[in-house]
Amino acid sequence: LDGLQWPPDGSLLCTVYATTEHGGILPGAKIQLAGKDGPIEPLIIKEDGTVFLVESGVYSIQATYPGFTSETIQVSLDADDGNKDPEGKVVFIELRKG
Repeated sequence: LDGLQWPPDGSLLCTVYATTEHGGILPGAKIQLAGKDGPIEPLIIKEDGTVFLVESGVYSIQATYPGFTSETIQVSLDADDGNKDPEGKVVFIELRKG
């Protein structure tokens, strides 16, 4: 693995967390990410967040959780975002009780 570059050139990790309006993580929230070519499969689904491997671009991220209204946001991600952080670019989506 010597010389292996992760993530690959032009790509980045994006970790998405769904939170309450007070900042608490909503464990097991369903996170979906889509780009210009459609939905992107998660790289890792953790109890508290979801990790995607993406290329630079604009994405739509939707979070859903029982008892809360779903939320969709648009984000612009760049391969240089978060490349020093093991989680990559971290995105928080705030959900409200509904």
